[in-house]
Amino acid sequence: MASDKGVRRTRPHLRDVYAAFHAVERCAVPVIAAVNGLAYGGGTELALACDIVLAGRSARFAFKEPTVGLMPGYGIVRGPDVVGRHWTRYLALTGRDIGAERAERAGLVQEVHPDESLVDAAVALAAEIAAHPALAVQVGKAFVNRDTGGGFTESVDSTALLFDTDEHREAVRAFRAARGR
Repeated sequence: MASDKGVRRTRPHLRDVYAAFHAVERCAVPVIAAVNGLAYGGGTELALACDIVLAGRSARFAFKEPTVGLMPGYGIVRGPDVVGRHWTRYLALTGRDIGAERAERAGLVQEVHPDESLVDAAVALAAEIAAHPALAVQVGKAFVNRDTGGGFTESVDSTALLFDTDEHREAVRAFRAARGR
């Protein structure tokens, strides 16, 4: 974030990041996230792209981008579909984090587990899904995701512009100074 790449050099990077998230959505098999600890910024955006999200009790979700003069570009586009407009605005405009239980109430997380059993729960859920006819699972996922993908071009352009603002550069400097870097 501290590099001064400019809009033209930031845009391709953002396109690649969004393409990676979109590839998760378009993956033929279900993608289950097992979130343990902090999932800030891109971590929360990746959770939005996954089909099912399980969280350990210690999990924390946030869009920290507004605290450094940015917006969560993928999160702004995908958030309303997953958690609704109000939760997306709350997360994207405040930079606050929420715990696993609150994320479950918001619809970002489907199940909360003790941290030590999170991976086992995710593997068991994957085995349960894998026991179903593969084509039915694949077609069902594709049908649910049939309208995803719109709005990303505008989000890339807007986010790239924010990377090139004085406010962003100053926020990053302040963040780094607070961390002693």
